[in-house]
Amino acid sequence: MVLNNFYHYQPTRIHFGCGQLNELPEIASYYGRKFLLVTPYENMALKPMFDRVKQLMIQAGYDLVNFQKVTPNPVMPMIDEAIKLAHENNVEAIIALGGGSAIDTAKIVAYCAKAGIADWNELMIKQSPFVFSSKNPDALPLIAVPTTSGTGSQVTQCAVVSAANNLKHGIHRREFFPDEAIIDPELMQSLPYSLTASTAFDAFCHLSESAMKNSLSPVAMPLAENALGMIIDTLPAMRHHPTIEGRINLAAADTMAGICLANAGGGLPHHFGEMITSAIPTVNHGQSLAISFPAFVKLYYTDQRYHDFLFKLLHRIDHRFCENDDLAEGMRILHEFMKSIDLDLRISSFKPTDQELRVLDGFIAQDKQAECLAIMKNECI
Repeated sequence: MVLNNFYHYQPTRIHFGCGQLNELPEIASYYGRKFLLVTPYENMALKPMFDRVKQLMIQAGYDLVNFQKVTPNPVMPMIDEAIKLAHENNVEAIIALGGGSAIDTAKIVAYCAKAGIADWNELMIKQSPFVFSSKNPDALPLIAVPTTSGTGSQVTQCAVVSAANNLKHGIHRREFFPDEAIIDPELMQSLPYSLTASTAFDAFCHLSESAMKNSLSPVAMPLAENALGMIIDTLPAMRHHPTIEGRINLAAADTMAGICLANAGGGLPHHFGEMITSAIPTVNHGQSLAISFPAFVKLYYTDQRYHDFLFKLLHRIDHRFCENDDLAEGMRILHEFMKSIDLDLRISSFKPTDQELRVLDGFIAQDKQAECLAIMKNECI
């Protein structure tokens, strides 16, 4: 095999495995003694986990300040509040504990804490995920501890924030790569199946979309193929029989997906999915992808840019699917898989209001891919 030039970058040190959370105090020792812990709002399900992290750090002699106001789909005023807290307490590093929203919030906090304020005009300037400008020397170290298996944010250079109109924006900076990621599958054991499925399908789409890019390196492509197989084999069984082995597989697949996403980027299903969640708040991110991905397959299966990968994907889901089978059979297989993971969804499943649908149409109309997005919407209704 002759290799072409390729790009691959992954600066985050990964600590993977059951019990790895116990290593947090030692890992933190390289970055200072005073930390801001960024978490979602505390509830009864999350409290034992949050208390454990606080106890580990305080018993080891660390000074810990907790910002626990992260909400799904982080908004700028909330992030500004967290930046102010970090700055006023002169913290030396940031710990993110939670799902993608907590980690994305912490990335921007780490980037802006020393200044004490976010320059949103600068942050909203589009930068390539793969071509970095000069490094911000004031960015604080970041330790990411994910509690879901889907966003991959613990190993990416992207943070997603919601603007005033609720439309999501992906911000890319080299400094957003966490310095350390502690991925302990035991932290995911309390996740209900609904969140297990929606976050795992997020990883499924990260893997699929990045693998369809010609830019995914030969270092990352085997990760994408193996991780997709892990999700396909593991997630249906987790619906009725959740196991720690399943948690391990999904956590590993999510991390591999994040590495692939960081090196090739996403595609149309994510782009459209973010519009859906921005317009219809009752749809979470993974559900939006479950809506958009089958429509993408139906519309682009015969496109030579995507056909080979999409065929391999459908064949991996059901080995009986072969090149001689038509698209209708492929879509039947895909929808059967979506049913097996309880994510065979359409926009109408969430009973959107007329106003929400008009907002979605407005987002589509303003996009440079408006024509294909409008066709996808019709497939998704």
